[in-house]
Amino acid sequence: MLLKSGADVNRTNRLGQTPLHTAAKGGNLNMLRALLDEGGDPTRVCQQGNSPLHMAARHCRQAVAAAIIEHVTQTKSRHDAVNLVNLGNKEGETALHYAAELTKEKARTDFEDTDLVKLLLRYEGDVSVQTKYTNETPLHYCARSGNEDILLEIVKFLDHKIQLVVNKQTTNGWSPLLIASDCGRDGIVDILLRKHARVDVFD
Repeated sequence: MLLKSGADVNRTNRLGQTPLHTAAKGGNLNMLRALLDEGGDPTRVCQQGNSPLHMAARHCRQAVAAAIIEHVTQTKSRHDAVNLVNLGNKEGETALHYAAELTKEKARTDFEDTDLVKLLLRYEGDVSVQTKYTNETPLHYCARSGNEDILLEIVKFLDHKIQLVVNKQTTNGWSPLLIASDCGRDGIVDILLRKHARVDVFD
């Protein structure tokens, strides 16, 4: 009713979030589509620099993320969708950073977390991008969260290119392997070692 009465679909709250941010966070797919149809801007960022796609990724809303990406692809271009997927917030975190740190508990279906990651990777989500202050890649985030299924999807997608990112270090010199070891993520450690993560990378 509010949309039909001419309400501003891109009006922001005190955090700089639009109704699209709220719909994406809550997983309200019907509302999200209605907002997009009425001119909601999926590239608008909040005060933290997060887009609605960031919100969808952080809260494991795969269907919402797919709808946002599809909308941008159809109304603009695939190139614009790729740019949105790789848009960094004020910390330099992309949607893939948020998706990579999801735990299994946040997925509402068996494969929602991995399907989300696969979606972002299909749209050229950059696994090598590092955050601004700590230089962490999505692999560092995944190593900390311990989601082995997500790491396996990233490894499978990258294939031999995994070597380009598996040993990247944070500002403090921590590799994904070192983080996984410190957090007691034995499964992550095993996967990284099988992908030739170096054991001689120290902080």
